[in-house]
Amino acid sequence: MEYVIVTIFISNIPFRFNVYIDEKEESTTYHVSAKDMGNGQIDVPETMKINVDGVVTVEMGTLTAKQAQTAHLVWEEILKKLNR
Repeated sequence: MEYVIVTIFISNIPFRFNVYIDEKEESTTYHVSAKDMGNGQIDVPETMKINVDGVVTVEMGTLTAKQAQTAHLVWEEILKKLNR
């Protein structure tokens, strides 16, 4: 499993995320976590999964509009960081 740290800027404030890339035979899942990254208050779930098409899932509940926007920013930064 590959591991990277991604930093994104929201309203000019940097936030760091752990990203674990789980590549299987026919699919890739990106496990994203902000837990223990020193981000202070950020409106995203502690952990979420993003599939190769950018679809976000969380273990419980649904994402708010702000959380979905943040997840999209994280996804864009993952793609940039991994040159994909």
